[in-house]
Amino acid sequence: MSAATLTIDADEREVLHGLLLRRLTLLPEFECSFAERDGFTVRELYLALGDDLRLFDEIGLGFLIERSAVELTMPRERLVTVMKRLRRDARRAPCEARHEREPQETGEERWERFRRAVVVCEELLARLDPPDPVQKATETRGEAA
Repeated sequence: MSAATLTIDADEREVLHGLLLRRLTLLPEFECSFAERDGFTVRELYLALGDDLRLFDEIGLGFLIERSAVELTMPRERLVTVMKRLRRDARRAPCEARHEREPQETGEERWERFRRAVVVCEELLARLDPPDPVQKATETRGEAA
């Protein structure tokens, strides 16, 4: 078994599951608009789907039975790419029409659900790709100037 790339807690797991489920549910119906919106061909969109499915598999459905952390073993670069895609989806979703398969919720609840998803994605991205201390120091000096 591969070493863990990242361990996520039960809440993070649930948020990612919701984002992936939304993406995987809507993709077949809206593949052309997703591809156009994201600047991909439909073929490229489905190639990226493999990583979405792998993350979905690693997250699993176990949290429905027992809320627990899970170790993700996807290669870091691929996991970062999926997280960025999910964060982008979460940023756009509140402005898009609610699909019939999505939860029945008020507009405020929907905004809050996706706001939380953006925060979780950003936190996970920071843990996956922490800023280089030398680069951060250089940027800080540049901001002070």
